[in-house]
Amino acid sequence: MKKFSNLLLLSFIAILSTIFTSCSKTETTDVRDPLVGTYSYKANYYDNSTGELKDNGTGTAIVSKHATDANSIEFKEGGELMFSGVKIQSASNGVVFDIPSQSFKDKEGVTVTMAGIQNITLGTTKYHAAYFTATSTIQTAFTFTGQFAGVQSTFLVTIEFTKK
Repeated sequence: MKKFSNLLLLSFIAILSTIFTSCSKTETTDVRDPLVGTYSYKANYYDNSTGELKDNGTGTAIVSKHATDANSIEFKEGGELMFSGVKIQSASNGVVFDIPSQSFKDKEGVTVTMAGIQNITLGTTKYHAAYFTATSTIQTAFTFTGQFAGVQSTFLVTIEFTKK
């Protein structure tokens, strides 16, 4: 009987060890996952020197993971790259990222340069861009510089993306 009790106890310990070992597996998640999707957006363009609202616009954008860079996302409209975000990090109530300096041709063929600025507040810190978990929105801020109507101009651009 004592051998049976010992065998039963050892079996019980072996079963518990298996259960607790299988529960300790951790899954890794991609910090970019909450950002991926289709968004409607509203953009505001302010004169960088006066702060005056000069223009605004709306549209639809798709946010996706960069194909080869695990720490980058892309914002596209109509299949065309709008801009990229890098250095993506989790925050207590969202996800934050930088908008690096990048140059491209706009719809009119004008070469423009954009660069993120720390203007979006998440918690008590300012960032170039942030995804707010509670509202499923992304807010971005950057400067936009180019030759417009023959005049070199810089605009402060803010865009709020709302997940559809």
